[in-house]
Amino acid sequence: MTFKELAPFVIAITALVCIALLIRTDRKKIFTIDGIFAILGIIAGFAITCMNLLYSNNYTITIGPIVAITSSAYLSLKDTINQYAGNLPFRFGQKTISFINIIFWGATLTALVSYFTAPLYSRPIVFFLSIALALTMLGLELFSLKPDKVSVLIAISKILFVSVMLRASANLISPYPIGSDQWFHMKIISEMMSSGSIQALIGHISSEYPFFPIMHLYVIACQLIGNIDVKLAMFIVGAALALSTVFVYLLVKTITSNENIALISMLLLNFADFHLEWSIEIIAMSFGLSLYALLLFLMFRKKEFDKMNYSLIIFTFILITLTHTISSFIAFITLISLYVGSIIYGKLYPNGKKEFYIDIRLCIIVMFILFGYWTFSNCNFFYFVISQLKLSLMNAGFLSRPTMSFIPDPSSHQYGDLINILGFLIFVVFGIIGVLWSTSKANAGQARIALVVTMLVLFFVFFIFPVMGMRSIVPYRWPAFIYMGFILFVSQGLSLSFNVVRKNFRVIAFVPLFFVLIFCMIANSFSNSDTPYFGSTSSLNYYTVSEMISFETLNTTYDGDIFVDYDSYEMPLTKYLNRSETSSYSLTPLGGFDWSNMTDGMVVLRAKTVTHPVRGLYNGSYYDIVLGNDIPSHLNNSAAVLFDSGSLKGYVLP
Repeated sequence: MTFKELAPFVIAITALVCIALLIRTDRKKIFTIDGIFAILGIIAGFAITCMNLLYSNNYTITIGPIVAITSSAYLSLKDTINQYAGNLPFRFGQKTISFINIIFWGATLTALVSYFTAPLYSRPIVFFLSIALALTMLGLELFSLKPDKVSVLIAISKILFVSVMLRASANLISPYPIGSDQWFHMKIISEMMSSGSIQALIGHISSEYPFFPIMHLYVIACQLIGNIDVKLAMFIVGAALALSTVFVYLLVKTITSNENIALISMLLLNFADFHLEWSIEIIAMSFGLSLYALLLFLMFRKKEFDKMNYSLIIFTFILITLTHTISSFIAFITLISLYVGSIIYGKLYPNGKKEFYIDIRLCIIVMFILFGYWTFSNCNFFYFVISQLKLSLMNAGFLSRPTMSFIPDPSSHQYGDLINILGFLIFVVFGIIGVLWSTSKANAGQARIALVVTMLVLFFVFFIFPVMGMRSIVPYRWPAFIYMGFILFVSQGLSLSFNVVRKNFRVIAFVPLFFVLIFCMIANSFSNSDTPYFGSTSSLNYYTVSEMISFETLNTTYDGDIFVDYDSYEMPLTKYLNRSETSSYSLTPLGGFDWSNMTDGMVVLRAKTVTHPVRGLYNGSYYDIVLGNDIPSHLNNSAAVLFDSGSLKGYVLP
């Protein structure tokens, strides 16, 4: 059954579970601030669930029921949650901690050995399982830690060691760039190094990035200081992103005054899928994320006006503005949302204390910095966002996003797609609990409420804009920023939830849940740059040495048009080899090749595209297609094979 066919059953089950939970809820609990938020969550969740009758995918079929049921469960268990809220879920003796550490280091060593003994361009399943086990043990330790300076420093070192190890294993799996945009940024860096000039890029490679050079200059500095190649220097940006999670640790510690929750937040953020993604597929936004973490910490650092902190916030915002447009735009939205959130806090909790300082003057200064620099640099980003947003609003329609897919039998992949986002869904469950608990009168603070408002705004952009067909502000990049604030509520929700479980069963419940959470985060198609284990509709985003040698040879020996998948067209051929005589596969409405638009040239197939999807062009847009065996069979029968390198095969069209 497809998700849309399952929708009536999901709606019925969601309604029954919510009713069963609410029946046993005291009505007095509803007429509180957190109770009202929970009711709103139930209504919103049920509305999203019903939306599946019109349009359904792996997000809509799961998020709606999760929001509704989790909000209902919070109301039902509110008293029990508050009763144990001040406790930590685990308290282990020294012998148990030593045993946990033995498992942690044993699993980490197993992951390293499995990686270095694996075949080229692959990481075995044992690698991911071992890391998940190691981090599960570390999670147990962090939740039971009696924090002091030494133990906290050791815990942070463990988190960062495994984090950098995982990111390096993915980013360095190929000597060539990972993903799409990294090819472009590597070319910019190489050109800046050879010319010794930023302005030389204008009109040559990019008219925009000479005005946003911070990440590129950082990579060049790493190259010169370390005497390393550009690939390894770019990975240092990914390592810097991992190190920036220390600021999130300090942020959570500042807001909650709880060292354990802060350490768990740092652990979860380091291994969250979207955070991992941008330290593997390194672009200018990766460095922007690091600066965003620092900016978040600075904005919550002082309770009153402080010239030094004020200046640091402005300086950090200038750096983000000089680094990446989307990063600075999200930072600006965050600043405005925090300011509005602090006002909302004053209205909802009139007797509350001020916990951080942001005023309208700071918002105005930042606005002038951002839009002033965009105007000075002739950056079209603001104009692009506004014009595209206007166009989108004119053409927007509820659920108007394109749904075409050329994946054979998409319903057969949908359950794999559910597992692909399982880690994110677990985040949402505990995040909702943490958010609702934080809005109760006894637990609310200015910082928490402002952060809740900010998360609602950012999640709104992430989910609602694509649903309305609006993509001008690249919403798929926003989750990496969302995680940095949302992780506080996820960690808080985890702690609260396991406090409710009976002590004898807490470890039994925690270990498998945390293991699944980490494994699904580090091995899904967002963070896993080699063969995905979840969702067979995920394409490969790296190239092997043999593939690149074949492309380079083909580029120098063949003068005709080359038809390849969109990724190969965009990355190695156009951006790396500067070839103009190349095009993406042209598709028909049924998902086959449109041979009428592919004549007098050569079709090149990557060997792995028979089983993994690639992108092709149809009606001006790009869609996924799995070639299967039909298209290669057709080419074998109707076209001449010019070359076959094993990894690539070229057919001369008749």
